[in-house]
Parts: sequence; C-alpha cells; structure tokens
Amino acid sequence: MSKKLTQSTRIHVYGGDFNEIMAFSMIGFDYSLRKQNNDSIVVLVRGTREEMPKLLKRFGNFTNEDIDRILNMEYKETWWCSENDLITRIA
Repeated sequence: MSKKLTQSTRIHVYGGDFNEIMAFSMIGFDYSLRKQNNDSIVVLVRGTREEMPKLLKRFGNFTNEDIDRILNMEYKETWWCSENDLITRIA
C-alpha cells in the first residue's frame, strides 16, 4: 500500500468455492471530464459466466466479440478495450 494513500474503499471479491463467479473491474478514464474534475469511473461487475454478457451490456457498449474476449480473460489479466477504458479480471 502506498504511504500517500489518503482515502480508499476496500472490497472483498469472492469467486465461489469452485471459481464459478467471475469478477471484473471496469475503469473508464473520461479525459474530457478529467481536464475539469480529474474524474474517472470504476465499476465492479460480478456474476456467473452465463450472467456476464447481460451484465457487461448493462455497463458498456460491448460487441459479441468483446464479450467473448472478456469471458476468456485469465485472473489478473487486463485489457484496454479502448483508449480510455480498462478492464481487469479480479476473480
């Protein structure tokens, strides 16, 4: 942990007894807002493999190819799905 960290939110993410639950952090860096407010957005998406396509479409404009790419990500793998959007598999 950084010694300069002044504020944080801790989230425990459990993947289930048999890793049946997938979890992804989706981070959007909106540079038009950052210039004014240094703003970004972080979303935690968590569910089974069958639920994940519906959940991903709720939070972003993903194609079927994008969803396949995300569902096949390994634990701790990251993917810049656009210039300003980062997805990391966390469970």
